[in-house]
Amino acid sequence: MRRITRLCFRFPLDYGLVILDIALNECLQQLYKTWEPREDKDKQIKEDPNFPFNAFLAMLIALMAVSTVLLVPFIALWQLHVEANQSDYYFRDADTSDRPNGNVGLTGSSLMSFYESNLIHFLRTPPAKAPRISQIYDAFVDYLGLEPYAGNDPDSCHPETSVVSKLTKDVNVLEHIHSHNDYWRRMPLFEALCYGVASVEADVWLTKNNSDLAVGHNKAYLDPSTRNLESLYTGPLMSMLEEVNCGNTDADDKYGVFYNSPETTLYLYVDFKSPDAVMTYNLLMNKYLKPLIDGGYVSYLDLETKEIVTRPLTVTLTGDYPTNTSDLDGNNDDGYFHNNKRFAFQDALLHDLPDDVHNASVVASSSLGQLLRTCSPPSSVNRFKSGLSDKEIDCVKRKVDRAAKMQLKTRIWGIPNWPVYSRNALWKQQLEDLHVDFLNVDDLAAASIL
Repeated sequence: MRRITRLCFRFPLDYGLVILDIALNECLQQLYKTWEPREDKDKQIKEDPNFPFNAFLAMLIALMAVSTVLLVPFIALWQLHVEANQSDYYFRDADTSDRPNGNVGLTGSSLMSFYESNLIHFLRTPPAKAPRISQIYDAFVDYLGLEPYAGNDPDSCHPETSVVSKLTKDVNVLEHIHSHNDYWRRMPLFEALCYGVASVEADVWLTKNNSDLAVGHNKAYLDPSTRNLESLYTGPLMSMLEEVNCGNTDADDKYGVFYNSPETTLYLYVDFKSPDAVMTYNLLMNKYLKPLIDGGYVSYLDLETKEIVTRPLTVTLTGDYPTNTSDLDGNNDDGYFHNNKRFAFQDALLHDLPDDVHNASVVASSSLGQLLRTCSPPSSVNRFKSGLSDKEIDCVKRKVDRAAKMQLKTRIWGIPNWPVYSRNALWKQQLEDLHVDFLNVDDLAAASIL
């Protein structure tokens, strides 16, 4: 509707100005002829008896053009006013509260596009309070109705109207895409889920005297009060999982965050940025993952049977994480929480895999540059070359195949985003030739249509 309004505004304005210019020229010519000396005027009337009528018609057209130019802005403003009132009807509750209605009937990437195209209907100016994350993010959360789950009665639980349903209903899960630096997106976590992406990444830093994990790429731009691991990831995930599982912590089979594939796990990469890896890990476990673990939503390694039990959320540690598995277990023989379970997995090095990862990992990752340097002869990433050579593919594929035999999923990062033809060629080779499990993606929209 807004595009139509802009078109309705620009079309008559542009063409009205053209008509106005032509009509004024004609009008001036006719008036000049009218004001000529009488003998010339009488002669002109004899030669062109219609010139008085033409002068009147030119003045009329000029008047209409002027009216169009003057009225169009008022018409456009009136259309916006009507549209805003309609948005209140469709998106707001009957009591005109600030909370949007439950469901616009769109999910996935269609919901993202609709939301971004209709921000004027979701935002309120000025905002009622200071933004938690940003006005765009907060308004989207308000539309979803995302709140901590408070119900305990399964009869009062309706997963069909849940946030998971609003985000991922009829969305195909893209299990081969990893949302790189997901926290940089306008709507962290939610945008990835709308595209059906089954792996997201959050960089964390120790802040506030080592009491919080702030999320961000650069330490200079952290905002631990609003952009922390709980506000962006573990909190929303806990609310969504509780809502679709009706708060039933006893059930062994848990539903995940994908409506069409509730058994699919979401990989949450936690990238350690602070130098004190053990302190970061302890804070992660005790403050941020503990509620999800207590709810039975986190995948784990059974320390007794050495089997991995998959749940809706699988946590993978990357970056400067603790390399000693005893640290992952809190230096306890029976696990960090004394229940013979390990709830976090290390991101193994794809280019330098040990002979046995001892079930400490479920994924192995390396940069493309790291992998190419292990080849013979060593090579480097050439962003202007359309893909890898056959020799480079054979070299990297040996690493990927070795990881697959160890039952590890694989991810290659450090793929150039530009030029686009090079990026797309490398994406295609990873999927078709190398059989990599996760594409490391910044542009989710482009990857979703591969």
